[in-house]
Amino acid sequence: MANQIAMVVVAGGESTRLGTFKPLAILKGRSLISYALDIAFTVSPNVYLLLKNPEQESLLKDELSGRCVKIILEPPKGPPYPASLTRCLSGVSEDLIFLMGCDTPLLNPSLPHLLQDRMGSSSAVVPVWPNGYVEPLAALYRKSSLPKNEVNNMRKLLELMKAKLVKIEDLSVHPASFFNINSKEDLDIAGIMIQMTSIST
Repeated sequence: MANQIAMVVVAGGESTRLGTFKPLAILKGRSLISYALDIAFTVSPNVYLLLKNPEQESLLKDELSGRCVKIILEPPKGPPYPASLTRCLSGVSEDLIFLMGCDTPLLNPSLPHLLQDRMGSSSAVVPVWPNGYVEPLAALYRKSSLPKNEVNNMRKLLELMKAKLVKIEDLSVHPASFFNINSKEDLDIAGIMIQMTSIST
């Protein structure tokens, strides 16, 4: 029996380029956080939402209503990212953690299990593009293997964990799975992608 995966949705960013609280940005009549939570619950009943402060949790109150989501708040005056992230992940009960942003509405729900199939004894398994760019917020980690010392660089974190890199072209997911929303233009592009997907199906 496969180990249970915890889905951790990172939703506490500043969203400076988007100009609004990113989880509540509207795409095709729905908030980005609603897309993220639908994807997360498709994969696992164990869903966590990582936020920066109680004010963000309050803003998401209506979106979280009726959903069994566990909230993790970053500690005030904590270390910089990604050390703050790894510290927060210690509050997750499950050992296997799929880390995803709240801004990837096209993420294929099969991705976490595809990565789990390739994980073996590795501490983490991370999709990588042909140019070497990695997708750490669409990746699977072992909580028990997260470094105890504080790391201030995501690539360094992956190096310390000896993460297995899996080519995106070798995964059975469309590259659009990794498209993330950082601007209003990205929202428009994602809307077109969703429309094309609905037409093709």
